[in-house]
Amino acid sequence: MRVLLALAVAGLLAGAVACGSEESSSSSEKVNLRVRVEDGKGKVARATLACPDGGDAHGSGFLSARAEQHCAAARRLQRLLTRPPPSDRVCTQLYGGPQTAHIAGTLAGQAVARDLGRRNGCEIADWKRAEPLLAPSGIPVGGP
Repeated sequence: MRVLLALAVAGLLAGAVACGSEESSSSSEKVNLRVRVEDGKGKVARATLACPDGGDAHGSGFLSARAEQHCAAARRLQRLLTRPPPSDRVCTQLYGGPQTAHIAGTLAGQAVARDLGRRNGCEIADWKRAEPLLAPSGIPVGGP
């Protein structure tokens, strides 16, 4: 009886593991982003980034060079880009400059619509995390 129970449990576990691996292998790694960075004084830089599953990455504008590296950076930033910042986070009242950025599109099947700024410590921290996608714009950061 114990042998049958053990075999049944093992079968259920194997099925659960198999289902988990199928879900993770079917999840899309595609990246399609539009990035706009503004200096707060009228200068605007724009770029796009397209990273198909298993295909060649392509970028335009300031993301045209090293598109594969930018795709890898975008994938690492998935959580930052696809989720809004927590509404209850406490931020230092530190002004980092008038620069703003908007990143939109899709990342691994999830919608991206993220605005970034530098108006307080939390926004500055988010900006620094997103720098791999923002810094190539050539827009310097800092106060007026």
